[in-house]
Amino acid sequence: MHFSVGNPLADRLRGCKKGYGGGRVVETINSVALFGELSEQRHTCSARVTRTAEFVTINHSHFIALYNSVESRTIEAGLLLKRTMQLRAAGMIRDRKGHMQIYRWCMIGNEMVDWLCALCVETLNSNTTSQISRFQVVVNNEVQFADKHIFYRWTLDEDSNEVGMRARNGYLAEVDNPIPIVHLSDLASAVFFLSTIGPDALFRMILSKPSSERSAEELELVHEELLHVKALAHLSTMVKRELASVVLFEQHQHTGTILFRQGDEGSCWYIILKGSVNVSIHGKGVVCTLQEGDDFGKLALVNDAPRAATIALNEDNSQFLRVDKTDFNRILRDVEANTVRLKEHGHDVLVLEKINNTYKQDSTAHDPYTGEPVTSRQHCCYSVMAGLPEKMVEYLLETRIDAHAEDGYVDTFLEDFVLTHTIYMPPNILCNYLKNYYMRGSTVCLPF
Repeated sequence: MHFSVGNPLADRLRGCKKGYGGGRVVETINSVALFGELSEQRHTCSARVTRTAEFVTINHSHFIALYNSVESRTIEAGLLLKRTMQLRAAGMIRDRKGHMQIYRWCMIGNEMVDWLCALCVETLNSNTTSQISRFQVVVNNEVQFADKHIFYRWTLDEDSNEVGMRARNGYLAEVDNPIPIVHLSDLASAVFFLSTIGPDALFRMILSKPSSERSAEELELVHEELLHVKALAHLSTMVKRELASVVLFEQHQHTGTILFRQGDEGSCWYIILKGSVNVSIHGKGVVCTLQEGDDFGKLALVNDAPRAATIALNEDNSQFLRVDKTDFNRILRDVEANTVRLKEHGHDVLVLEKINNTYKQDSTAHDPYTGEPVTSRQHCCYSVMAGLPEKMVEYLLETRIDAHAEDGYVDTFLEDFVLTHTIYMPPNILCNYLKNYYMRGSTVCLPF
């Protein structure tokens, strides 16, 4: 068959356009080759069968979806980086000697980072961590990429199944330069794509490492990511930093996978990063579906009780953050046990922390039942951890507006709100809310 192939790679599409005008044969392909334009409304060349052949056709929309998938785009981006390295810095890919052994066609990690830093001057402005994350995307077998004197080898060969069959189909023999030219626009697109998914790949890689092996820089990166997790929004910075050292990544591929069953012993706490899960209870079936950002599994840990429901994947390729029971008990058990959540329509609108303070008692005070002197007593109060602005105002008006210092305890939430509310509730909105509140009267019922 004579043809000019469109994608999977853009340079082949450009090649077919050049051959179309003259009506000449651009390329001859054999079995297992792909052809057909993807980005053109009309074919830009002709294809003629020269001998008996069988074909497999793929619907245009299905092929576009497949081609645009993260995996295929990652492969293409990796191949573009390899080609650029071969064209601009061929000396980086050579035989290396280490531990009395020769390693064929290898690169060195720190040289790769320096090379990509220089390359990004033409495309994007970024730091060293960004280069590491970009290479992390294209590293196979879940191995961590390191900016060190470590050997790496390209596995994206021109004749590999992942990137096409051109070497086997005579493509390399028919061109003057065996390495197709990489256009700057394609390279910029590839580097930008890797920069968008690189942090996620690096994040997952860090979470796969034991706590003791996570560097200070890696812990800081994990902490930055945890700041955007909805289920952790009410936790203090100190708690989030502790979680950064122990939180783990877990992924399941297939809908219906059971994470745990009702009655099982609680062993960990989950937060949904991607996907959704169904919550089922015996005799009731599915009672709700939890989405990205929601958490589940901590009730059994806080109460040291069996699982109260069965959790099953509602989507393929769901991803979770996981905190094991030992770490949960050490970091979060007391926090969660003393947390009060006010919900409306199934969503948290106000999160309070219960604080038990012990205060010294007057030396003349005695227990009314035993007559013994009482030197201290417990005082319970609540501190606002998170909430909707209007709910925090309601909390102030209903419970704290007339609060007084008692035995040395001072609740500063009113002062804190007055000093900071302009960040999330401008004065005009606050005034309108207060006016409406007093006109309609108190309507809030808090559970304490």
